[in-house]
Amino acid sequence: MATTFHPFPRLPLELRDQIWQDALPGASGPALYFYERRGYWRSRLLTESDHGYRPGEDDMALTFHPDSMDTHHQFEVPLAFVNREARRAVLRWVHQQVSSCQ
Repeated sequence: MATTFHPFPRLPLELRDQIWQDALPGASGPALYFYERRGYWRSRLLTESDHGYRPGEDDMALTFHPDSMDTHHQFEVPLAFVNREARRAVLRWVHQQVSSCQ
């Protein structure tokens, strides 16, 4: 049941930011799964110029090809539509999720 906490706007900004952050999903794993379809990831053999290359080994690397994605992916995080403070927290969270996937 949703309730209204009228003194919320009078709380210090740092505390309000922490509340918005705590309202977002935890870091139990990747939050965005738009990269699972076939063709997004392709395997290739590592070359001498690649990080992790070992001579005499047939090391494979997976590379992500975002150009093969369609452009119809949309993600809705309802908290982003509450107010500016909540949106700022959501955008920070999304940036962290994307960074952890790269």
